[in-house]
Amino acid sequence: MIGKVFDRIAAMQDKYTKTEKKLVQGLSNIDPQRLIYLSITELAAELNVAEATVARFCRKIGYSGFQDFKLSLSREQGTEQNVTTSIERRIANKMRDAIEHTSQGLDYDKCLEIADNIINAKKVCAFGVGNSYIPAVEMGHSFARIGINIVVTADAHIQSIFVGNMNKGDVLVLFSVSGSTKDIIDVAAIARQKGVTIVVITGYERSPLAKFADYILLTAIHEEVYEGGSLTTIVSITYIVDVLFSAIHNKLGPSASERMRSSADSVSNKAM
Repeated sequence: MIGKVFDRIAAMQDKYTKTEKKLVQGLSNIDPQRLIYLSITELAAELNVAEATVARFCRKIGYSGFQDFKLSLSREQGTEQNVTTSIERRIANKMRDAIEHTSQGLDYDKCLEIADNIINAKKVCAFGVGNSYIPAVEMGHSFARIGINIVVTADAHIQSIFVGNMNKGDVLVLFSVSGSTKDIIDVAAIARQKGVTIVVITGYERSPLAKFADYILLTAIHEEVYEGGSLTTIVSITYIVDVLFSAIHNKLGPSASERMRSSADSVSNKAM
């Protein structure tokens, strides 16, 4: 099936179920520029329909799923707009804004509470896949320097094995910008059964992954569908990681500096 998104929708109006007609009416009332930033969970909740209904509807009008639907809509809306600002300045502005907007929505008291859980846990794991693995690695490096015994891996099978051996009181930090990454959702489901404390760092508060979270920390950046894993998003998430590091340092008090000196001493002979 070919044609623009809303042309496709209109062409099949005689073939919709009652629920699909409700969905179509709801879609017509949403600004397309806003629609491309919604997750399937957010859209379903806003229109009071099931996520499965949205997915089936997208396939019915010729798309492979909701992500494919948004990608086509994004292209039509011309979201890759020309700007007069120089490329290097535009990138700098985006990264600065990403941190600033994320900062405005970040609750430091919640970060201190998470820090308590991490300090007192016997096991801590930080997992992500794809580009969401990058801030997990950064968390591993920074937390190790302050004496937190943390496991980081991108292998989905190893992730499941580690989580399968975690217990109540342990902490699992999961990174997923979309909150819809299947491997990470599967790990979260295992952790929930084990009673593990789950911290989710994501861009979508209402997402499949967020349903498993004890704590949610949000990046303010919602990616366009064709730019998944952009460095701007990674920068905003890494900022959250640094705030958590600060919270742990705060909670540890004077011993934090001692731990970091010990870490620095252990690698002092690695530099010329």
